Amino acid sequence: MTTSQFINQNLNGMSLYRLAQLTGIGRSSIGKICRGIQEPSIVNFKAICKALNVSDFELINFFKQ
Repeated sequence: MTTSQFINQNLNGMSLYRLAQLTGIGRSSIGKICRGIQEPSIVNFKAICKALNVSDFELINFFKQ
């Protein structure tokens, strides 16, 4: 699973606009990340996961793949 697939799977109906607001990441960058055009930095990935309420368990499983 790619980073973009992981993020999209955990959006749970949240708009990209709202995700940008919650993370402080620009809407353009969020769009590129979710389309797989750009990889997020570790800091941005952490902010995205926090905004999406991704558990530590889910993150560990993602990185095990």
